[in-house]
Amino acid sequence: MRVIKINFLRRSYIPYLLALLVILCMFALSPPKAFAATNGKITYCGETEGGVDVFVMDADGSNKSQLTNDGLSCYPSFAPNGSRIMYWYTVGESLQTGMINPDGTSNQTGVVDGAYGYWLPDSTKLFFIDFSGGFQPKTANADGSSQQSVDWAPGLEGPLNVLNFSPDGSKIAYANPDGDRTSVYVADADGSNSSVISTLPFGVGPNFSADGNTIYFVGSTDAESFSLYSVGTDGTNQTELQALPATGSPVKLNKSPSGTKLLYVAQGDTNRTFDVYTMNIDGSNQTQIIDEYDSENGVTVSGFSWSPDSQKLVFSGHGELDEIYDIFTINIDGSELTNLTNTPDDSEPIAYTGQAWGAAPESPEPESDSGDQDNITDEVENAAPNSGDANNDGTPDAEQSNVSSLVDPISGEYAVLEVSVECTVSSVSMDSESSAHDDSDFSYPTGLMDFTLDCGTNGFTADITQHYYNQSN
Repeated sequence: MRVIKINFLRRSYIPYLLALLVILCMFALSPPKAFAATNGKITYCGETEGGVDVFVMDADGSNKSQLTNDGLSCYPSFAPNGSRIMYWYTVGESLQTGMINPDGTSNQTGVVDGAYGYWLPDSTKLFFIDFSGGFQPKTANADGSSQQSVDWAPGLEGPLNVLNFSPDGSKIAYANPDGDRTSVYVADADGSNSSVISTLPFGVGPNFSADGNTIYFVGSTDAESFSLYSVGTDGTNQTELQALPATGSPVKLNKSPSGTKLLYVAQGDTNRTFDVYTMNIDGSNQTQIIDEYDSENGVTVSGFSWSPDSQKLVFSGHGELDEIYDIFTINIDGSELTNLTNTPDDSEPIAYTGQAWGAAPESPEPESDSGDQDNITDEVENAAPNSGDANNDGTPDAEQSNVSSLVDPISGEYAVLEVSVECTVSSVSMDSESSAHDDSDFSYPTGLMDFTLDCGTNGFTADITQHYYNQSN
């Protein structure tokens, strides 16, 4: 743990932004724990006597349950909040989309006439392709109402062109061939007002940041070596963040639900092998979790899906000597590879979609901030290091008005604010430098802290100490 102390003179009730603090160290980042959703069930498509149907199971592979029984349903995907499962099924030669609850109730068929759908971030809308009149991308409410055409058509780059919606659903980002270039675009959700935001000759795999103001994408100047880039949604501040580790062509870039991690898949030494990495949102802490995953002997059939808490990934594949596909989970550091299904026969379960892992239902009444006024819930502070006493003063942080512990949404690690005992801290938050304060002279790799102090007397000199956990020198 690194401790940074400041002696700071302020008037009461004036927010202090941590832009004044020069942090001359790099931080070891990991996904957030206390702020992330709780892992719920995993949905997948499994073979049945009648054909293929939709199943769910607990995150450890237990309590497997078949949801549909028509023998024609597959490609299930969870709403981000875990409330509903969308799936596709065939009617003659056409494709339609259905919805069902994770417990198998409220099975609604014919939600939309189309397929290849996925959920928008708020879990109330979906994106799909309507094939009734050719090829028409659309959005709709989860019940199929309010369908709206999207003025967008994919180019020739296959999965690299998948639309990425902003967190509020108002914008889309995508990559399309543009003459001898492959450009990254941002447009309104209906496809209007599109504009190229990357100046590179090659850009693919755009992902919105958690605040919706930045696009992360894979870029290259020569289409041979690749780097992670960021750029504002208005095309400004394009920045090369980190060189990407694999030399093969990019296959997938996918942001974690927490917004702090990226999954990167690239071709390996041959066209049928793939290397899989996780990294921080800025490209640091690159970790290879799968090396040379073979498309003939261990293919990831549908790519990977993040767990809601951003700590694990779920994917489909089979071992080098086993031709039966199964569903696996793996930690984002590459540890604890677990076969959840261990299929003994040809009934192969496949987690097809990138939204195969749902969140657990939210608690109806989250724990309140009862011990102080810092706007950090007791649940978060009690989960801090040292059994909730992150500043190690012998008293739980949740019980002290001058101490706040929270998870930095940028680094995913706990940060602690401790001020003079005469003062009360309130309205504590942390955000990225780009969102909170643009300081061209310094870099703040874990973001900036914002808070308000009331020390009772104007001109009071307050001692401010900040603790940062799990960082390297």
